[in-house]
Amino acid sequence: MGIVIRINDGAVDPNNPEFEGKFSAADSCPGWQPSFAVDPTVDDGAHGTAIAGVAVGNADNDHCAAGIAHGASFSTCNMFARDARLANLVYKVTTFDISQNSIGFP
Repeated sequence: MGIVIRINDGAVDPNNPEFEGKFSAADSCPGWQPSFAVDPTVDDGAHGTAIAGVAVGNADNDHCAAGIAHGASFSTCNMFARDARLANLVYKVTTFDISQNSIGFP
């Protein structure tokens, strides 16, 4: 098994073609689903998805650039979800190798 990165940020759109075969919903925090699917005023998913792309974007797929760790997979915590808690930073801590925390607050 390869390196797993936890993306702690706003929403990440796991359907982005850069993430094909890389995302683990089972190891993501409760409420990881992008808030913009329910309420687009909460978080548009752009920042979290961009950060995930920089970290794990697939190589050689004719989409954008390869991520720094393009061989890695990832899980995510949507820190802007309605019920998000700081404890999510260690949710299923044994399932990831690197925690990427790029959380900004308005």
